[in-house]
Amino acid sequence: MKILGLLMFLSLAGHSQTSHFYQESFDSNDETGWSFLAFDADISTQDGMLTVTSVEDATIHVFPPVGATMNDFSLKVKGGGEVGGGIGRQGFNSYLGLHMEYDSIYVIYAEQVEYFPEPNFVWSIGYPIPGNTNSMQLDAIKSGNNLLVKAYMNDQLFYDSQITNVYEGLLYGRIVLYTLAGETNNSFTLDEIDINYNPYSTKSETYTDDFNFQQTPWMKFGDLEHTPQSITMDNSSLNFNYNDVNESALYVIPPIPSVGNFSIEVEGESGPDHNASFGISRFFDYNTYTTMFIEDDSLFVGYAVNAYEPTIIGSAPINPVTTTKLKFSAEGIAPNFELKAWANDELLITGNISNASNRLSYGQLALGFDRGNVMNSSFDKVTINYNPFQQPTSIFEKYPDNSPVIVYPNPFANTASISYKITSPGMVSLIIYDTFGKRISTLVNSWQQADSYEIPFDGAGLSSGIYFYHLETAAGLHSGKFHILK
Repeated sequence: MKILGLLMFLSLAGHSQTSHFYQESFDSNDETGWSFLAFDADISTQDGMLTVTSVEDATIHVFPPVGATMNDFSLKVKGGGEVGGGIGRQGFNSYLGLHMEYDSIYVIYAEQVEYFPEPNFVWSIGYPIPGNTNSMQLDAIKSGNNLLVKAYMNDQLFYDSQITNVYEGLLYGRIVLYTLAGETNNSFTLDEIDINYNPYSTKSETYTDDFNFQQTPWMKFGDLEHTPQSITMDNSSLNFNYNDVNESALYVIPPIPSVGNFSIEVEGESGPDHNASFGISRFFDYNTYTTMFIEDDSLFVGYAVNAYEPTIIGSAPINPVTTTKLKFSAEGIAPNFELKAWANDELLITGNISNASNRLSYGQLALGFDRGNVMNSSFDKVTINYNPFQQPTSIFEKYPDNSPVIVYPNPFANTASISYKITSPGMVSLIIYDTFGKRISTLVNSWQQADSYEIPFDGAGLSSGIYFYHLETAAGLHSGKFHILK
């Protein structure tokens, strides 16, 4: 059975309060900016569809270029796998999504993932997947201490419930798609995707984390059997702790979107018994990436294209015991890149790539450990400077600001007036939102005659920043922004 989903747009006039959106229909036949957790997958775009096929990977995780989200989100896809899989939002310790298996679709969630491969999910009653399926979507809406969850198949609502007294971690996470292997292979196609969301990090070119907030939506991957209990966040640090007879691989993805040029600096330390290799990478998939890593007493930079092991382009000796700060950067556009690596603020390696594919130009960042059976390491600060694959797009940019609306003065510190003209009598709403899509004030919600109006706005209790007005009249919908500067 092939699972399909139809794209539906959740407008600002609905219940979800989201501030940004991402849409992709692959009309340009380009998968740039997307990333995949796959060892042996054939990934391509053709005729407006992204196709992923593998005979080896039992599970493939797919990441659109957006960063982690918070509170409300709405996710719609058109496409699907041959057997099963799902879509949803994965946090540091949580998950909420739609899961397809055995000809049924379920809403599943875990407020605290404790173990794999059979995690402690709460499952809804299975909804039979129609033979002719052309619609799938998942909406989550924060309402007080609860999270309202709605799910649709073929544009029909089949799940409408709420998670009461919701665990805070369930309100943060990265959008992810995944597909499961059938009897012979693992394959799916994606025609379109539409994500309406509030970005966790509103700074578009820098991100710093000192791990004081334990629900920061870094995403764990690698050895799924051990990641829940082996990667933790407490005492203002991101911790990796593993000790077994078998080697493992434990990695995390930061909450930022897909990046182009970047530099990432990590500060931390490892225990004396730690024996795993450390690495930082920007990846398209497991076989296409740029990387910096430490093995034994050496620091390396390199890249891989269709190869699991990297091509080394530079190396330097290093003392892992005394190294408490590492930095890795990549600059350039295919086919030319420059990679650099620092240890304890000293530049040790500069290497150049002159024949790189375009898939090396953008990707998700990841850091972590592998090739060891003892991991005893922690990080107390990560700083990332980056050029995003694309700037997060405000949901208000969907509506052209062609109304006779004037905010004066703009910018202002405390008070301003909002003037507008109504050309036809009817219901009028004028609402102010912040950059997260949170409703700040409803200034007008009434019937008004055709006329000119001037509404006072008091911003004395608001902090400096960008805010949006949203005017809906009988003539249409209009939005714009203004600045409060104190």
